[in-house]
Amino acid sequence: MATTEWKVANLHLTEIETGVWAGYDPLTHELVYASRPLLDGLANPTTEADRGAALPLTKLGILRQVSDAAHLQTLQSRFSTTAGVFALYLILTDYCNFRCSYCSFFAHLRSDYRPQFMTEKIAGQALDVFRKMALEHEKPLHIILYGGEPLLNKKLVRYVLSQVGRLDWGNRRRPLFTVITNGSLLDAEILNHLAAFDSDVIVSIDGPAKIHDKYRVGANGNLTYDTVARACDLVHEYPNARLGMSLTLGAHNASNIDDVILFLKERFDPQSLGLNPLHIDPTGATHPWDLSHEESADAMLRAFSAGRQVGLYIEQITRRIRPFVFKLARGADCPACGGVLQAYPAGDLGPCGHFVAMGKHCFSVSDPEPAVVALLMAQWRERTAFSIVDTKCTNCIGRGICGGGCALNAHKTSGLIAGADPLVCIQAKRVIYWLLADLWKIARNQERLDLIHAGGYVVPSLAERRQILGRIDLDRPRALSSYSSFGEVPAVVE
Repeated sequence: MATTEWKVANLHLTEIETGVWAGYDPLTHELVYASRPLLDGLANPTTEADRGAALPLTKLGILRQVSDAAHLQTLQSRFSTTAGVFALYLILTDYCNFRCSYCSFFAHLRSDYRPQFMTEKIAGQALDVFRKMALEHEKPLHIILYGGEPLLNKKLVRYVLSQVGRLDWGNRRRPLFTVITNGSLLDAEILNHLAAFDSDVIVSIDGPAKIHDKYRVGANGNLTYDTVARACDLVHEYPNARLGMSLTLGAHNASNIDDVILFLKERFDPQSLGLNPLHIDPTGATHPWDLSHEESADAMLRAFSAGRQVGLYIEQITRRIRPFVFKLARGADCPACGGVLQAYPAGDLGPCGHFVAMGKHCFSVSDPEPAVVALLMAQWRERTAFSIVDTKCTNCIGRGICGGGCALNAHKTSGLIAGADPLVCIQAKRVIYWLLADLWKIARNQERLDLIHAGGYVVPSLAERRQILGRIDLDRPRALSSYSSFGEVPAVVE
């Protein structure tokens, strides 16, 4: 994977193959393939040949006349006008009946933290706060039932469903439901209740039995794959419930992630799959499931390559690739940055569940003081790839797709939620280098190669960019689709 890079004007120059260079603008995703001499002449065209190349590329918008600072300010403004609360996570309980070896939830918490079960009162108050905030915007609404293992609190699942059915959502469609579960307690009763709603069930699974059972074990030490597989099969029996999957990416499945993706698609046919890298361990300890940031990024790209062959949408990687394809700037990697509320059993709400559990960046659901809530949401809404001030971000080739990464990872490494996430920094850059090479494979033919060698250039079309997606159908319904596209704004300034 080529990583040699120079910058000319607003274009980052990367050699794709001998004699062929990509000139790429990370803030607009504009792109040209040309020879190095032609691209070098664009910064300060002095010869007739330089001027002959610069003028059409300026008209095409590839040579940007607006400064980086001004363009980032415009992108931030676009994000701010579209950001708004559209999703509520209800942590029905933070107890879990699994003991997955790599689970780091308690590693981030104070030593006296104790799991709880959410009550109907807390759930009702959280729904009320969410409804009032969400009705200010036009986005489709989502309610996500999460944990711990949320189905340990089945009574509350039924209560929440009934309450949402009774609440007044104005002229909006009532929220879409998503249950994120380990699958062990999923049954016909819950699916029958969900059948009254447009709903998704996301089941956590790490691959075939041998891989899944390595770290995903029950509280009593039992293996869990067979139980999880039965839950996935059960979802398919209910036409109003879509099956999604969530896979934790680690050393146990990264080396053969291609085969894992193909297996899950063939065996279970999920409509989407989440690929979750592990959070940075705040203790600095090492573990057998650890991956380096580079290994994690490369595994995600191989997963995408496998997924596009069979039409499987893989969330954490496709949400980086889609902006490049359609020239969108990704402002937020996570809807915690202005789009989500997470409610914990004790009655605290905030944008990011990890911080809420730590008692930080949150407010009480029983006393949501408007000024406090507004200040908190504004602080998180300002945390975008367009606003992060970090020397590593200046002139970074991955800035248009990183979304600023994870606030928790940033906080653990810099002490600031507004800092950069080192995992996503590496991931975004590797994805861009891969995309520049992959798109050239699509656009390359002998005629175009001859054109570049003769001093010309090639600008790939939208149709060619779309081929990067392979058989993935972005219009197919899938879990948390609004969640995925949150933070994307048009990258090009007309």
